[in-house]
Amino acid sequence: MIKNKKWKMKKHIPTIKDVLLEIEHHLNDKETILKTKILLMHSNDINNFGELDLKINQKMQGLEQFRVNFARLLNGEPVQYIISEATFFGNKFYVDERVLIPRPETEELTETIINDIEKEQNQQLTILDVGTGSGVIGLTIKKIKPQINLICTDISKDALDVAMLNADNLGIKAQFYQGDRLVPIITNKLKVDIIAFNMPYIKKNESVAKDVITYEPNQALFLPTEDFLKQFLKDVPLVKKDKITIYLEFGENQKEEIGKTIHDTIKTAKTTFFKDMQGKDRYVRIVYED
Repeated sequence: MIKNKKWKMKKHIPTIKDVLLEIEHHLNDKETILKTKILLMHSNDINNFGELDLKINQKMQGLEQFRVNFARLLNGEPVQYIISEATFFGNKFYVDERVLIPRPETEELTETIINDIEKEQNQQLTILDVGTGSGVIGLTIKKIKPQINLICTDISKDALDVAMLNADNLGIKAQFYQGDRLVPIITNKLKVDIIAFNMPYIKKNESVAKDVITYEPNQALFLPTEDFLKQFLKDVPLVKKDKITIYLEFGENQKEEIGKTIHDTIKTAKTTFFKDMQGKDRYVRIVYED
């Protein structure tokens, strides 16, 4: 690692390649080098790695700010928070420490929801994104399926502010309510067809990466109570139409526990579990109708 975070470049304006080679000379960490490339793209207004390869010999822009950002990266801060941006399903979302950083597994869940919607005869569905955070699930679905009615909720007002900012940036209209799980939907007497819920699922005795627990909002990470999911499922009949489909993301090795909770709470529900790209059970579809 580069011990002196005030490392120096040559006096002339370096190319992007010069900067990258200087860092690669000091680092032997592929993950940090990958994140460094993201910082370089951000500094030089480059959109993707292919474009970075094409522009690698251009003069470096924003070198001083890059140095500041690079020092933050070496201190362990997530690159998405440093540049205030995360890419999800090809769209750029504003993110900061008020919301979780979107994960690839959540992209897979979102894709499943979109594919299921395409099979529905009724395309004017009402979708509820519970614990919306930065809004990536709901806003992505709405962008691809603009005919849906989107409702986003979060217990955190700060998180809702981020989601509303992303909605504005993407030109998407949605309803936003602050409150825990389904409470604001019940209070406002709303009914929905689909619920997406990337719930907090890390148990308090589980180990978590240092950068995650240090920088990301713990409220969105850790399971607050053992009956958290059960209480959520108990409220589902109060917001469902004739039929409701619920999509949940959960932690690896939680399939059996999640399945039991669903069966014990909504005995007539039909459940389908899905594996992520790494072959781990990570999300479930629950179909519940009278």
